[in-house]
Amino acid sequence: MAKNSSRRQRTDPSSGDSSPLDSSVGSRMRKRSEAFKHWQTWLGLVVCGLCGAAGQHVGLINGHPSLGAAIGGAFGGYMLHVAIHYGSRRA
Repeated sequence: MAKNSSRRQRTDPSSGDSSPLDSSVGSRMRKRSEAFKHWQTWLGLVVCGLCGAAGQHVGLINGHPSLGAAIGGAFGGYMLHVAIHYGSRRA
């Protein structure tokens, strides 16, 4: 059987022969992980959980707790995304 040559070979990030795509992805991931050093990101994580809980409570009152939690979680997830984006821009 012939080896599939279309697969990308993994390279060591410390070596100089990595592609620009690999370095930009690594840089992005590094900045996202550094975003958790900022209090705004942690506040966004708390807000995400609170939005999901509030959505579930509103949904429970209306008879659809899962739908309420999904809508609240989606809104909270968006707020978390905004906080991580803000934190990664500051990092």
